[in-house]
Amino acid sequence: MKTIVILAWLLPMVVMGCPLGETQAFHCVTTKGKPVQICQAKDTVNYRFGGRPDLEIKVPNGQLKWRTGNGSGAFFNELTFPKGNTLYQVLYTESFKGPPHRDAEIQVYREGTQLADVQCSGGSASFNPSVLKAKISNY
Repeated sequence: MKTIVILAWLLPMVVMGCPLGETQAFHCVTTKGKPVQICQAKDTVNYRFGGRPDLEIKVPNGQLKWRTGNGSGAFFNELTFPKGNTLYQVLYTESFKGPPHRDAEIQVYREGTQLADVQCSGGSASFNPSVLKAKISNY
């Protein structure tokens, strides 16, 4: 019984792959151990947080808001997933000045008010923009 409890506790930290038929574009583990992933399916970009079905958002490729830019020694990417009147923004930064490092966070807004700012654990973030089918806007 103890083994099952330990495995259930570790499962969110281990399972980071996308479902069959989807390709992983982003993943990280939050500072509280919750997995976050963005997967590219055929017609949608899918956001998942913490393995919770109620925090899975599927956005048609043409409707994903994806902004990118660079400055101050880093590349920036921002992907916005709407769900009703709530926006989930995944921010990914990769520095090229000084020692290279990657940072990511998830910000949640409802009607313009920030509800959460969730940090990814240092070094856990990975972003592969080449798999996304969405159009990019520059900052």
